Amino acid sequence: MIPDRRHHRAFTLLEALVAIAIFGSLLFVATSLVRDIGDSRRRTETRMQSIEGATVALDALAARLTVATASDASGGSGIVGDATSIRVTGSGVSIRRLAPDAALSPLVDRAALELELDADGLAISEDGFDRSTLIPGLHALRFRYHDGSDWRDGWDSGVDGLPVAVEARFWFDPWTEGRHPDWMPLPEETDPADLSDEVDEFDDFDDFDEFDDFTRSTPIPVAMEDGPAPDRIRIIALLDPVPVDGGGSNSDKKPEAEDFP
Repeated sequence: MIPDRRHHRAFTLLEALVAIAIFGSLLFVATSLVRDIGDSRRRTETRMQSIEGATVALDALAARLTVATASDASGGSGIVGDATSIRVTGSGVSIRRLAPDAALSPLVDRAALELELDADGLAISEDGFDRSTLIPGLHALRFRYHDGSDWRDGWDSGVDGLPVAVEARFWFDPWTEGRHPDWMPLPEETDPADLSDEVDEFDDFDDFDEFDDFTRSTPIPVAMEDGPAPDRIRIIALLDPVPVDGGGSNSDKKPEAEDFP
């Protein structure tokens, strides 16, 4: 007897293709979701690492500036800095605070702390310790120094004495729309000397779209006031700024609130 197969129909080719398409779509959505979760976790970890590194850097800088000296152990400048780096020499005990006319004790060791932006991010180095990176991939930072009247982008305590205050600003992420801090060096792949030569290649109107793409990829220097707000900022006032005669510091004039934009 031949069995009746009329009620045991198999899948058609179209149904199989539809099932495969549905399964593929679900697999794609699941894979994208897992990838997005992983990316979000990595961004969060990177952000937390940046915040922690900035806190460590600012706390270390504040602690060293609290005991800063105008000269180091070899007689050089105790505080030397520009917009992207600072080196501060500190003394464990400041005899000057006990007796204003007294010299610093030669028995007190003076250790230097240095913060600098390099290719890997914000690096910290200290006498007796290895150099390490606190904020990997830091986009920009800026140090400024208050002389009692205005902010300056550089300082040398051998010439100007101790500053009234030091400001530190950190930007973790790149600025949007191709903007670049005007006090920071341009990325290595951008050579300003070659820009004019490359622009000359787009003389024809037919190349306008390509020229537009080129100009969009070129960083645009932007002043700090026109850029985004920093992710971290701290202003550290020195307790007893000591100006050098003829220098820019003025210990009689303390910075007011309006001096700190």
